[in-house]
Amino acid sequence: MRPRRLELSGFTSFKEPTEIDFDGSDFFALVGATGSGKSSVIDAMCFALYGSVPRYDNKNLVAPVISHGKVEAKVLLEFSIEGKDYTAVRVVRRSGKGATTKEARLEAGGEVLADNADEVTEQVTRLVGLSFDHFTRCVVLPQGEFARFLHDKPGERQDLVVKLLNLGIYERMRQAATVRAARKKLELDRAQQRLSEDLVFATPDALAEAKARAQRLQDLRKRVTAAKPRLDEAAVFAEEARSKAQASRDWVKLVSRLQPPADVAALAERVEDARQAVATFDAGVTEARARVEAATARRKQLPDAAPLSRALAAHERRTKVVASLEPARAALEVAVKEQVAAAEALEQAEAAVPVSEQAKRDLERAHAAQHVAAHLEKGAPCPVCLQPVSKLPKHPAVPGLDEATAALEEARRNVALAARTHQRAATAHAKAESEVGGLEEQLADLDAELAEHPDPKEVEGRLAQIREADRALDEARSAEDDVRKQADRARKEAESLQQKETKARNAFEAERDRVAPLGPPAAERVSLAADWNALAAWARDRASELTDEATALENEASAAEQRRDALINELLSACTECELDVARDEDPLEAVVEAQAEVKTAIDRITAAIEEAKALRRETKTLEIDQKTAEDLALHLSARAGRFENWLVNAALRRLVDGATAILNQLSNEQYALTIDDQGGFQVIDRHNADEKRSAKTLSGGETFLASLALALALADQLADLASDGAASLEAIFLDEGFGTLDPETLDTVAATVENLAESGRMVGIVTHVRELADRVPVQFRVKKDLRTSTVERVIA
Repeated sequence: MRPRRLELSGFTSFKEPTEIDFDGSDFFALVGATGSGKSSVIDAMCFALYGSVPRYDNKNLVAPVISHGKVEAKVLLEFSIEGKDYTAVRVVRRSGKGATTKEARLEAGGEVLADNADEVTEQVTRLVGLSFDHFTRCVVLPQGEFARFLHDKPGERQDLVVKLLNLGIYERMRQAATVRAARKKLELDRAQQRLSEDLVFATPDALAEAKARAQRLQDLRKRVTAAKPRLDEAAVFAEEARSKAQASRDWVKLVSRLQPPADVAALAERVEDARQAVATFDAGVTEARARVEAATARRKQLPDAAPLSRALAAHERRTKVVASLEPARAALEVAVKEQVAAAEALEQAEAAVPVSEQAKRDLERAHAAQHVAAHLEKGAPCPVCLQPVSKLPKHPAVPGLDEATAALEEARRNVALAARTHQRAATAHAKAESEVGGLEEQLADLDAELAEHPDPKEVEGRLAQIREADRALDEARSAEDDVRKQADRARKEAESLQQKETKARNAFEAERDRVAPLGPPAAERVSLAADWNALAAWARDRASELTDEATALENEASAAEQRRDALINELLSACTECELDVARDEDPLEAVVEAQAEVKTAIDRITAAIEEAKALRRETKTLEIDQKTAEDLALHLSARAGRFENWLVNAALRRLVDGATAILNQLSNEQYALTIDDQGGFQVIDRHNADEKRSAKTLSGGETFLASLALALALADQLADLASDGAASLEAIFLDEGFGTLDPETLDTVAATVENLAESGRMVGIVTHVRELADRVPVQFRVKKDLRTSTVERVIA
């Protein structure tokens, strides 16, 4: 795996987007002040590939990579494997319970190879040929993890080597191993005979006793050194536990106040009653509407009332006309008779006038002078002599003339009376005749009008039906209007109650949101009262749980404080067991260092006396190892045992140890070499101390760095020769550890060794703040951190 380009955003100290281009940087250094973010670049590459960060003990812990104040971190890594380009992207987001890394993607040539976190890790492991743990042992050697391969348990180390070498089966190796095992056994028998007979006095008891004390002191020193973080951890734990306990008790106060409002149940009942009322009235509206439609349909089946009403009125008028016609006809007959009688009476009266006139004239002619004198007027001319009358003459009255005059006047009056009577009779006759004609005409018109409705009872029946249908329709419409008004009132009441319930629901949701971090039950949203009761029941249970949690946390805090006190007592007791008298207020580490110096002097004196025996024992052990290795190889390569893998791993480790020893000789000025003990653990051979063998775990920090570096460089240098086809290809190695602990001479040797590795075609990256080392690297990525973010600048020397 060879990185080409890295993008970071929101990752640890890299708050702002940052891009690092590795193309053309086969040998580079990440340089910068402590805390600037150098190691974060290595962490980001590992996170992009495997979703884990080497520096965290828990490889599933990712939340700390998110920059402070950010909600997500994103890393993109473009890399190549054997010339093929890939792109890995991962995003980690904060969540209520920490962080999530589900968003991840691996692409090659535009094709998506994996689209979730687990699949990306699986594909990267397959492509690189290494798991995360193996990757951080032989490709990326992160800060704090540099010595893992050196200190690994044999089984874990074997797993890594097997993964790296992609072992096969070789029959000829089994045959050669069988011959070699027999030869080594003969040599071993001879060496053991000499050792048991000639060098029996050279026992290691004294040396073992001294080394045991040195080991105990070394263990005590580690114990004392390791105790301080534990003491600090216990103190921090106690403080955090008490803080969490207080937070739990604060939550208890909050959830204890969660009680349903007093009127929530009654409100729910009123809302339900209102809903049922609306439903009832809506059903009533539907039913009333149906009745209206039925009444309307029945009314439409009947004719229009207006023609029938007119016909009934016509029948009523006809009845009146018929009732009036008979009397009118009788009156006409009477009028006719009266007119005839009046005419006859007029004729008789008119005939009597001439008779009376003649009788009067006869008297007047008989008594003409008297008649003339009677008509004279004084001063008027006389009709006879035409002389003015000066004096009226006096004559006696004409006998019978007055009666004749009276009779004439009577006759004339009778004519006038008869004429008037005749006129009235004629008028009455005309009127009666006109009335009869009018009635007959009306009767004819009404009969014509009633031709379609000749039966008045039928008309009245139809009108009665229409009136009944109209009444029923009016009543149905009125009932519909009433029920609609009731439905509207019920709906308004329901809406008002629903608004109150919504307000109460919002208040409930607000109360629930306040305790949302505690995971209250989800509201079913069917009954507000039921939701309140469920929340209140949960609150009671949760308050009890939180109280128990607070009590447990307080107990844990007390326990942590007790552990801290106990640890202090244990350290003092351990010093006493190692025969060191240390006061409670004294630094035990200084006493241990002084005792270690004394026991080392004793070991040096014993070692010189048994050097010859020790050399022979080394030879014997080598022969034993060679014999056992050959036998095991033959056995493992056999079809029955199948243990070739273990043998080949051991052989590869020995070759790796040989290569690492060559490098370590250079780095340590030929003081140290490496070997493997019977249990598969690494040992260091001290050339300056009579070739003393001791566990690699006894090396000091600087010595451990040199040994680990030698192993890492040897592994990177020899993997291609050791591995079979299909094995992992270590195209790059990244070192993030320990250069600051080296003296100038050793640092120069280390730098030269790393340069030689870079010239082999691999990408080599180192993380350092040692200026002398960084200046020897052709490409530098200078990491700086300001008040907001870290930045990276590429500088070519």
